[in-house]
Amino acid sequence: RMCQVRLHPVCLLLVLGFSLTRTISRVSLQFCKPIPSPGGVWPFKAPAVPQLAWSKRWPWALAAGLAALALCGQAAYTFRSELAAHIPAVKPALTQACEALPPQVRCTVPPLQRPSALTIQASDMLILDKAKPHLVQLIVTLQNQSALDVGYPAIDLVLNDRFDHALARRVFLPAEYLRGEDTQKNVIAASVTATIRINLDVSELNAGGFGLLLIPAPQS
Repeated sequence: RMCQVRLHPVCLLLVLGFSLTRTISRVSLQFCKPIPSPGGVWPFKAPAVPQLAWSKRWPWALAAGLAALALCGQAAYTFRSELAAHIPAVKPALTQACEALPPQVRCTVPPLQRPSALTIQASDMLILDKAKPHLVQLIVTLQNQSALDVGYPAIDLVLNDRFDHALARRVFLPAEYLRGEDTQKNVIAASVTATIRINLDVSELNAGGFGLLLIPAPQS
């Protein structure tokens, strides 16, 4: 008795295609077999690489140049504070470029924010008037440890009770605690010490201590 094997139509097509491909490959190799030279060396010639005419290449070169220019502009916009801190001579150009932008994306060149470069040398809270003990002044001395001018940071102040539990917390921005010339300059020069004074009214709190943290000030 003979057994019949039925193949799925897809499998049958795959088998026929594989067989046909092998047959064509063998025929192609026979017709395309290179003829050796009399000296027994097989001839070889590198294929010619088509060269595009300059009239077809210059649009691509122009597009690549514009893309590189846009990338450099985006990098300068994003890292404008870092550029101005490392190369102070370019700050006027960056400021003019920011002012020339449309109002929707107009920017400034704020000081470099790097609180990690600042160390708290001393901090204290003093009573301004013994008759009014609820009016105190926070004094913080900062030292710039880096070789760059660094912007004044935001100061995160936490008032604690005598059990070191937090009673109140507030973040003071440079615009809130700077005075006089410091407001205009807005930076702590390299290797320079700066003293910050903040007046507080703690009449509703029975604070027994405080904690400080330097954080980056928001930039526009």
